[in-house]
Amino acid sequence: MATEGDHWPPGGKMFIEIERTRKGDADGVFLGEDTHWWDGWQSYGTTSEQQKWLRDGEKLTVESGTIPGSLDFLVKRAGFWTGWAALHTLFALDHNAICEHLRKEEKRAWGEEELFQTARLVNVALMAKIHLMASRRLKSDRFFTDDYNDEHYTKAGLDWINNSSMKTVLLRHFPELAPALGPIGNAFAPWVRVVR
Repeated sequence: MATEGDHWPPGGKMFIEIERTRKGDADGVFLGEDTHWWDGWQSYGTTSEQQKWLRDGEKLTVESGTIPGSLDFLVKRAGFWTGWAALHTLFALDHNAICEHLRKEEKRAWGEEELFQTARLVNVALMAKIHLMASRRLKSDRFFTDDYNDEHYTKAGLDWINNSSMKTVLLRHFPELAPALGPIGNAFAPWVRVVR
């Protein structure tokens, strides 16, 4: 039950209304208004207005360790779930870390928009890599594009993608998870139980 001063539930509602996904014209096919999550639309918005609301210069807004207060543009989408909000926050944090990494490693002047868009490109490629959960699949997909190069991603951006996994993303922003994640190679595998 919400109490005075709580920010949850949004708008004081005690439930979130989520519409059923519309069926497509074939069995097992469903219609959606957005592309798949790994293109980053849930982190970057689907309109310029949403993107302006989510941005703070070249970085994404993260307040007190989470995304900004209102998730209206996400909550109204069919299929929204709490894990999605957690992933949104995690990859917003990583977008900001990528901005800092690019500034440090690429010794040049960055315009705000150029840095935002380059970090977005790197972050979305990392999301795709994690989604595929197999670097060999990502490597094979690279043969279908001429754009996977340091001209588009920068050398530091390619290094970020190639040297990151879901485990490194989690540990980069939540180092306290190290005891549970330490001995495993894949963050999607069962974690080690930590006794305190």
